Amino acid sequence: MIVKAYPPTYVTGSSLSFQSGRNITAFWEGVKLFFHYGKAITAAGGTTYNYVNPIPGSSSAYTFRTTFELPNLPNQQTFNLLQPLFDALNAVGISVKNPSPSPSTQWGTSLNGIGDTPGNSRFTSRLFPRRNWDDAELWDRTFAAIREVTEAGYTFHGIHMAPSLAVGGYPGSSGVNPAFRETLMHADIFDSASIRGATPQAVRDAHARLSFYTDKLRAVTPGAGAYMNEADLEEPGWQQSFFGDKYETLSGIKRKWDARGVFWAPGTVGSEAWAVEEREDDGLPTQDGRLCRVDA
Repeated sequence: MIVKAYPPTYVTGSSLSFQSGRNITAFWEGVKLFFHYGKAITAAGGTTYNYVNPIPGSSSAYTFRTTFELPNLPNQQTFNLLQPLFDALNAVGISVKNPSPSPSTQWGTSLNGIGDTPGNSRFTSRLFPRRNWDDAELWDRTFAAIREVTEAGYTFHGIHMAPSLAVGGYPGSSGVNPAFRETLMHADIFDSASIRGATPQAVRDAHARLSFYTDKLRAVTPGAGAYMNEADLEEPGWQQSFFGDKYETLSGIKRKWDARGVFWAPGTVGSEAWAVEEREDDGLPTQDGRLCRVDA
């Protein structure tokens, strides 16, 4: 693991939110404008943290909200950077006002070192390459997939970020999935439907449906990947998705330094050499059982 330390940094924060109301066409046009404007945000060294949510109990109503975070960018410059987005949103019929930026609370001392609490939802992950923003036809297909996923009842959670090699800097030869270096947005699809007490078949059906809609995103991001810390435990082709072309090199390091496979977790380097023996023949993934070598 490589950890970099930086001096205290002032991070400017701002926000934006709106909902579909009666004008669903304007809502989706606004969301599309926002997601595309993420390219300008990352070019300024910033990030966004956003959600597109179906409104519970409605089949055609949605909410959108996001925060903006701009390190080392004064308040007035942040305001000026965001104003074209707010102007474009108002032009398509979404009445929003560019608020006065203020210090972001996400990076202060108020959390006292306490992170997130565990949740109870299943989700999948996808990295969106910069090329999806640079090609107009590909961008249209990309947003169409995002919209289709949300209209299917899932929450789409996006984070605009651009951890390029130029930004990451030394050392460039780390084990980071190369897909991250081309990424302009990382996103999760959340399935918050309760499966507690459901039959094994119902659980499999729910996952199959989630994977079906995630495939819509995979189709417009071929060769990209997924963020393993927020990915599906059953991510197809996880070796490539999580590690890209670094996987063979990492596998060699694993075999050299952990020849007996002492360290194991699902979806990690070399984990395919082992499998958890199922106690119940229900076909569901489990870690409650004996860990056995696959070849044994």
